[in-house]
Amino acid sequence: MKQDIIYQYLDGELSGAALSDMQKRINSDKSFAEEVALIEDMRSFSARQQKETKAKSAIRAIGEQYKPRQLESQTAELEIDDAEPSTVQSSRRKLLYMIPAAIAAVVLLGIFITQTMTTNQLSSERLYASYATVAPLSFSTRESKTDESLLKAQTLFNDKNYTDALTYFKRILDENPTNSKAVFYQGFAKIASGDVAGGRADLETLLSNALYQHTARFHLALSYLKTDDVDLAKALFLEIPQRSNHYGDAQEILGQL
Repeated sequence: MKQDIIYQYLDGELSGAALSDMQKRINSDKSFAEEVALIEDMRSFSARQQKETKAKSAIRAIGEQYKPRQLESQTAELEIDDAEPSTVQSSRRKLLYMIPAAIAAVVLLGIFITQTMTTNQLSSERLYASYATVAPLSFSTRESKTDESLLKAQTLFNDKNYTDALTYFKRILDENPTNSKAVFYQGFAKIASGDVAGGRADLETLLSNALYQHTARFHLALSYLKTDDVDLAKALFLEIPQRSNHYGDAQEILGQL
């Protein structure tokens, strides 16, 4: 399968004649080279997203571990001088016990809120918002220099002006209905701007496309989270294979559902 060969190439699993043939095809077939570049971009984008998520979780965990130690350190520093007069010592002792108690209450409240926010399952809408991201749209330089619609769609989409971008996606696809990249990004833009049914229709046409099938299925599943159709979303996430860039995210989302 063409996509499997591309993954093997990007993972450094090809050698000898297979590697040589792949490199020759990339150098001679511009369309194929663009497919390879797009898959590489998607993989890199997905990897960055997963690293950021893990980094945020690690920072949050460190913060939660640090807060109690910080409190203990503050309490230890507030030692009472036994040499002071008893009245002053008694007043200061009360004040010093009240300060860490107040700090403890604030810290514990913060930890409780943090834990509540991070351990409770996210709503379907929030899961959609958290994972509905795609790599920036980039048509080939050769194409975008000669086609104003491609350049406009690319600029508007990357600026998250999805509604206006749809005008130019329509022009692109009226002229070339087989432009799979335009179909996918149009589908994403429709869902993001509120036309969920229209976006789903676009994504569904890509489910048999070797290049976009897993990405289309992932975002189709997300569209069902957006409308709180959890069972349909689950069924689609479960169909995403382990070799897909979206497998890790799909499993994380399934763990929240």
